[in-house]
Amino acid sequence: WLLAAALSGALLLALEVVWFRLLLLQVRGTATAFAVLLAIVLAGIALGGLLASLGLKRWPAPRFSIAITALICAMTIALGYRFLPSGMSSEAWLPGLILMGGCAVGSGLLFTLLAAAYAQALPEPSRATGRLLVANTTGGMVGAAVGGLVLLPNLGVENSLILLMGGYLLCAAITLPVLNAKTTIGWASTALIALLLFPWGQMQRHLDTAVAPWQALDHSSIAFQREGLNETVQLLQRDLFDEPLAHRVVTNGDSMSGTERDSRRYMKLFAWLPMALHTKPEDVLLISYGLGSTAEALVADARIKRLDVVDISPEILEASRLTHAGQPEPLDDPRVAVTIEDGRHYLLSSDKHFDLITGEPPPPRLAGIVYLYTREYFALMHARLKPGGLASYWLPVDQLTLGSSQAILAAFCRAFTDCSLWSGSNYNWILLGSRDGLSPVSSQQLDRLWQEPNTRRDISALGFEAPAQLGASFIADAAQIHRWIGDTQVLSDNSPKRLAETGPSAADMQAYAKLLDSRACAQRFAESKSMQSLLPASFMAESMAYFDVQPILNNEIRAPLAERLRLVDAVIDSSDLKIPVFWLLDSGIREQQIIDRRMASTGYQPDYAWHLGVRALADRRFAVAAELFSDASNDNHQEGLSLALYAYCRADQPQAALRIAAQLDNPPPLRCW
Repeated sequence: WLLAAALSGALLLALEVVWFRLLLLQVRGTATAFAVLLAIVLAGIALGGLLASLGLKRWPAPRFSIAITALICAMTIALGYRFLPSGMSSEAWLPGLILMGGCAVGSGLLFTLLAAAYAQALPEPSRATGRLLVANTTGGMVGAAVGGLVLLPNLGVENSLILLMGGYLLCAAITLPVLNAKTTIGWASTALIALLLFPWGQMQRHLDTAVAPWQALDHSSIAFQREGLNETVQLLQRDLFDEPLAHRVVTNGDSMSGTERDSRRYMKLFAWLPMALHTKPEDVLLISYGLGSTAEALVADARIKRLDVVDISPEILEASRLTHAGQPEPLDDPRVAVTIEDGRHYLLSSDKHFDLITGEPPPPRLAGIVYLYTREYFALMHARLKPGGLASYWLPVDQLTLGSSQAILAAFCRAFTDCSLWSGSNYNWILLGSRDGLSPVSSQQLDRLWQEPNTRRDISALGFEAPAQLGASFIADAAQIHRWIGDTQVLSDNSPKRLAETGPSAADMQAYAKLLDSRACAQRFAESKSMQSLLPASFMAESMAYFDVQPILNNEIRAPLAERLRLVDAVIDSSDLKIPVFWLLDSGIREQQIIDRRMASTGYQPDYAWHLGVRALADRRFAVAAELFSDASNDNHQEGLSLALYAYCRADQPQAALRIAAQLDNPPPLRCW
């Protein structure tokens, strides 16, 4: 009986770990979701105990009840997994009840029946109860550890469920009161039925369903997946002409990081912004590696002498290597030291100090991540900086209510009194703060990233074609932030619910859009006393000219081609910038590099015409662009012709433009016909 009690405790706690990992593919992993799932298990155990106690009043000690109950538990594992629907659920209780409810009730039945049987074998109630609880609790402790540390990383969810189902079959075998041909056949038959009921191979369906929304968004395929120690990691890959263009890493169904151009822009700005302001950034700490974009920007700077990378997931680091095929892998740089550890624990336990600390943790609303956004955590970052050191951090306001964002800002600005807010891309904003303040920065220092070949190419490709464009990413300084957040209470370890689990409302998004408005940002930049004391006057004056183009670089433009053409025309008229033209017309430097490689092997193909036409337009080679867009119209007739029409007008060829306009149902109202 004691062996059965220990085994049943181990099985249920191991199952909880495995079940929760499986359900995270269907339910967003918030604290509330975990609480609901735990409540289902506990309620099931309680209900099972109640049913067993009622049954024991009528049938005091049925000989086969324990073994039969263990067999039923095995059956419910198979049936719960079989009938678990695939697809995301807004509520945790239904999939949790389907998957776990039956076995949880069976476990409550089993424990109570074991207690009754052991009490008969050892008629001293207190001693019997104590021994049984010790056995069951010890088993539970071992089971939870084995489930999380051994089964999931080595067997995965499905094989772990099969093994644990076998554990209940073993529990039934050791509690059979009589072992003869009849009971053996009965046990074997039930075991066979349970195995036949188990839906072998269903896990892939759950894995596919978890990333289906992201695949539909990206038009991507699964390049890598691993059920690891801390999460289920899946890497998605989007191709252009059979070459990898962009990746997205998804853990437990949540998008964590990506290499689309807007993602790379803000992730690399975590490094570029403080490196432009710090005179000597030698020792750097990066918490949360993602797919390596921030690390790429850091190791490209020769001033960096050591980069400590801290990430809790070895599977994330493994997946990131696949995104650097044919390119330098930052993790292989001799200056990089990797620590597999929780970022907050690392700051608590390390005595190192850094010139720069940066990080992009998982989305703040996930369970436990709030503690990477509290006042206490930011104070830890501040304490681990050298004098004059800088910290940059991710603030994804489009995932947060207005109150949540303001509580995080209040927490950050409590730790960093010179806090400031910058635009990375769209609503991925960047918190920036220093220890002991920053000294005024010279123009030569601000220009440095554009003087080094290793950084110039990448920083320009992501929309910072001139140093002064860094200034145009400014949103607010400390005084302006405090006016915006008012008397908002800080997010702290003792008040984690100041970060809401819900996303932003329409009114919240309007408030964010108002703060991000380029004209308002330009005015705050011009009025900022802290920016005036930090940046040269000439740099600030140059930056003012670039605020108008920020909505394009922030990826805020969602408009029909005719409206985007107006913006293209304005950019070409008012500047020599190229990247806004690329991005407005759905191309970029990575796309151009792929086209160049393809043309080197295949020569020119009409499929390449669109991207080549965008390049010619960005280079102001209008006649060439017109010919290429005419060629591209074979694939995308109306849009290709519209761009050809515009390019012919720009090339001062009105007759050619008129011929194109005659072929269009609704020609864009631009210029020369």
